[in-house]
Amino acid sequence: MNEPFKPPEVNSPNETANADWYDQKFAGVASYGDHYSVSEYYVLWTQVIQLMKKLGAESVFEVGCGPGQFANYLLDQGFTSYRGFDFSPKAVELAKARVDMDFHVRDALDPKSYDQEPDVIVCLETLEHIENDWKVLECWPKGTSVLISLPNFNE
Repeated sequence: MNEPFKPPEVNSPNETANADWYDQKFAGVASYGDHYSVSEYYVLWTQVIQLMKKLGAESVFEVGCGPGQFANYLLDQGFTSYRGFDFSPKAVELAKARVDMDFHVRDALDPKSYDQEPDVIVCLETLEHIENDWKVLECWPKGTSVLISLPNFNE
């Protein structure tokens, strides 16, 4: 069994991992190729989809789409208006190979990355990887529903 993904170890609060580090992780962790139903995030994704249905969301914008497993699950649940991005080109490559949805390589800290106003923004297990995560939140269109999850690492 593969070890779960953990964020990079950094030597100081000002040091962050770059896209190359994440490209290597996405290329080297076999579980990123698994079907969404066997992912360690399946229960979380199921709950998020239930919340999206309660909100009546039709258009979804995912910040930190990774290799597209959640997008694949969304499509199987009938969500067809989807756009996702990740700053890892490898993750976006894997996502495009997995499911025919709208994926892009973008920077979560760039306001230009948010060029649409979806019914819901989904940001799952992503903000903890961004040093200035509050700046990401400032980029999101006001009044848009947002679903966020953050891990709780035992350290």
